[in-house]
Amino acid sequence: CPQPGHRPAAGASCHQQHLPLMALSAAQEQQADVNPQAVKAVLDGLVEFDTNPFNAQPVFQPEPAVEFGYSAMGFAAQRVPRSPVTDAMVHSLLIYQGRDGRWHYNLPRPPMESSDVTATALAIRTLTLYPDPRRETEIAAAVNRGRAWLEASLAETTEEKAWRLLGLTWAKAGDVPVREAAAQLLRDQRENGGWGQLEHLPPDAYGTGLSLYALLAAGTIERSNETVIRGAAF
Repeated sequence: CPQPGHRPAAGASCHQQHLPLMALSAAQEQQADVNPQAVKAVLDGLVEFDTNPFNAQPVFQPEPAVEFGYSAMGFAAQRVPRSPVTDAMVHSLLIYQGRDGRWHYNLPRPPMESSDVTATALAIRTLTLYPDPRRETEIAAAVNRGRAWLEASLAETTEEKAWRLLGLTWAKAGDVPVREAAAQLLRDQRENGGWGQLEHLPPDAYGTGLSLYALLAAGTIERSNETVIRGAAF
């Protein structure tokens, strides 16, 4: 994470702002000793990126669903209120939704940018975290279309299974679809407690952390569950 006073680069990325901000926010919730200036530096970098007219415009955005989804989750973790910036993000996502209900990823950079399942789940998260009350009906219809697409989608990788579970949860798909999605992800836990990103790959930190996050965020298992204990130990 950047040191206080350090200005992040012009771009925003998972390893530079999005996930560090979420991790710092989680640490703050657990009363960990977190430098507030470091948190502000990361947050300012995200705000600066997302307020750039080039990045928020609906005409061209290289990765709107993924970028805005991670941004919205970071903003919400720091309790950033709805603003013209978040309204612009919502507007863009409403424009970009596919006719079949999904949102597309555009830049093939596995694992985080490799699936329409991830893009759709993150778009739904933005719409549910920062809804524009003037477009309530439109947003609800978009979320429902995204939910229906996720329910019918086939998740193959750990990335897809985890984000499908999260997307269904955020879209309020109901107990049965959410639990079925959770069961699919749970079946992939290996003997050593971890998850591999692909069936033929060994478990790693990303696949395991994402899986545990999805299962816990969906409310399908408790922290005291043996699955969590084994995954954390891995």
